[in-house]
Amino acid sequence: MSLELLDLPTKVHPEVHSYFKARAEIERLHINDLVRQVLHDYVLRQLAIHSLADEICKSKGLSGIRGEFK
Repeated sequence: MSLELLDLPTKVHPEVHSYFKARAEIERLHINDLVRQVLHDYVLRQLAIHSLADEICKSKGLSGIRGEFK
């Protein structure tokens, strides 16, 4: 079962839009689908990095990097 997709309205710089427009055309994707895919992949990588950094900190006896965000 896939989760419902949520709206994330945003504006981007012209250079960013040009890049995504060109890449979407080459990959034959709709620009919104491409941006969603790129953003999803980026977040998954960041979560993996933070999880690994937390494990490394804890293995060295440090408190880790997770905690409450303020």
